[in-house]
Amino acid sequence: MSKTSLLEIHNLKVAIKTQSDYIYPVKNLSFTINIGQTVALLGESGCGKSLTAYSILQQLPNNAYCSKQSNIYFNNIDLLRQSEYEMQKIRKDDIAIIYQEPMTSLNPTLTIKNQCLEILKYKKITYKRKIIKIQNMFQEVGLNNADYLLGNYPHQLSGGMRQRIMIVMALLKEPKLLIADEPTTALDVTIQKQILELLKKIQSKFNMAILLITHDFGVVYEMADKVCVMVDGKLIEQGHTKDIINNPKESYTKNLLKAIPKFTANQDRTKLSSEERDNSIMTLDKIKIYYPIRSGILRKIKSYVKAVDDISFNVPLGKTVAVVGESGSGKSTLAKGLVKLLDLTSGQINLANTKINNYKNNNFRKELQIIFQDPYSSLNPKMIIQDIISEGPRGLGITFSKQDLNILLDLVGLPENSKIKYPHEFSGGQRQRISIARALAVNPKVIICDEITSALDVSIQDKILKLLLDLQKEKNLSYIFITHNISVVANIADQVIVMNQGKMVEFGDVQDVLFNPQAEYTKRLLDSVLTVPVFS
Repeated sequence: MSKTSLLEIHNLKVAIKTQSDYIYPVKNLSFTINIGQTVALLGESGCGKSLTAYSILQQLPNNAYCSKQSNIYFNNIDLLRQSEYEMQKIRKDDIAIIYQEPMTSLNPTLTIKNQCLEILKYKKITYKRKIIKIQNMFQEVGLNNADYLLGNYPHQLSGGMRQRIMIVMALLKEPKLLIADEPTTALDVTIQKQILELLKKIQSKFNMAILLITHDFGVVYEMADKVCVMVDGKLIEQGHTKDIINNPKESYTKNLLKAIPKFTANQDRTKLSSEERDNSIMTLDKIKIYYPIRSGILRKIKSYVKAVDDISFNVPLGKTVAVVGESGSGKSTLAKGLVKLLDLTSGQINLANTKINNYKNNNFRKELQIIFQDPYSSLNPKMIIQDIISEGPRGLGITFSKQDLNILLDLVGLPENSKIKYPHEFSGGQRQRISIARALAVNPKVIICDEITSALDVSIQDKILKLLLDLQKEKNLSYIFITHNISVVANIADQVIVMNQGKMVEFGDVQDVLFNPQAEYTKRLLDSVLTVPVFS
């Protein structure tokens, strides 16, 4: 190893034993990370990025192993030749990881406080100093109510909060190498910018190296010194970040860059006419969703959390209304209220000229469907795809034939044999297509899309967005599109609602709100958007 190198990977080959054979998801991978350097590992889902990270930590699944010809040198120590005891010491002191899904790594039986203290168990400082250190780090990641949060369990917190706590726990170690596996996927643009600035600050302070695994080119451009592009387990291109982005050599890299949604005015999205605005399919009038705060022995209501506070807008027929705002602004709460997964405190929803409360049973779901952020958690793992898609029509008394199913699968770009498979047999992008097909099966007029592209890489995201736009044109669908990706909004929305602390702070045509904002909050939100000079 050179004097500047912290991590050197030579000819990494990962094998996974299946029932009948071996597969090789990582093949002869080689790259170097210098002290204090940030290297981004870039590629589509399934290319081997996370397996590379798990190889460094020696945390591969039981049926996977690194070949004998592979070497991973960290501080001149070959990690692949260390005992589990020695690796535990390295993982405890020198290498930390931020996992993509916090719930898989946070202990559901321990409070956040106890899990943070566990990280500092061997630090030779007093208990009081440990608590102060934890509280300060909470503040650094934008969690100002540390005393309250430390007493909570992981399931009591939002996805964005859990992600920030994972970052806190990783940084408390003050590691030499931080592996960040999609660290900002669940975060809104303002918190994302805050987290990235924190990572750079900590990196500078401790001369920490970072292996950044992400599909977000904005994050790459903001953070990385070097980019390594992976395809099918192989490294096809590497170099300085600006060189790769401005002058990519490989066609695969060029196509990835072309798939990035541009934060520019979409010429296809002109301002709506007064006639189009008036031709609404859905109307929300003064929607409120409040949660009572109780205290005392008698648990009397002392005040309310105003999750959604007096929201009113129209959804024009065949158009897209985007809803943006920071985590906790009330976006997803609003979505769940609209489909009656949460009770409204007050307000009225009219859908196709009928009050939703006037629909018998759940018949309004014929007109209104929702697609959730995580398709895997919303698809029944015990049901095959044909049963998942046809369940809605059957439950609502809608005729749905095998031919209808085949037409629908073809419409969302899935092969006919998909119908006899289970959700776990598909990629994330394919599962999202299944969720779209399920929503379309009842032939709705309005579909709510709740962060449906947040976990997808740019190429899959691009395909899903194009699919949604094609379906909108073909079926005259209306969308309520909830997202924290402002660039996606610029490309898909006709109108934009900006929410903050449950209130609507700005609403208008996409060109007006995104490119001539009036509210100070909107301006701050847009200032946090990470852009990248896209190859053309």
